[in-house]
Amino acid sequence: MEDIRNCPRCGSVFVYRGRDICPRCVADEEDQFERVRRFLRTSPSATLEEVVEATGVSAELVLSFMRQGRLVATGGLKGLLSCQRCGAPIDDGQLCGDCSRELAREVDRAASAVREEGTPSSGSPAADGPAPPEGVVRGRMYVADLVKRRLTRDDK
Repeated sequence: MEDIRNCPRCGSVFVYRGRDICPRCVADEEDQFERVRRFLRTSPSATLEEVVEATGVSAELVLSFMRQGRLVATGGLKGLLSCQRCGAPIDDGQLCGDCSRELAREVDRAASAVREEGTPSSGSPAADGPAPPEGVVRGRMYVADLVKRRLTRDDK
């Protein structure tokens, strides 16, 4: 059965496809992103207030683009975001490089500990445990992959 939701922005009903807003609002948000991106290409030292004034895009949405990693802070936008783990200033995303690396090490240690403990033989219901929720793939560590991808991007 389809996951039907109401769009928090416009209130319309839509089929959830991974984004919390309806396709019309997604398209509107993409248009706003393009306006901000074009403005920052011509004015890379602009402050947040200047970006908001020139593009008509809300400050919250500009910061959201930065948190998503779609925009990287330059010039007047530097220092607006902080690491959600330690509070250090960052230019994009949610974690600073140090916290990303530490989190990746913690995930690697946890994965190693799980591998060292050994796993019961597969096939029996007791060994497999309860079935995962729909859409969840057992045995995958997507968070680790995302952190490692972020680390390689930060190192470039």
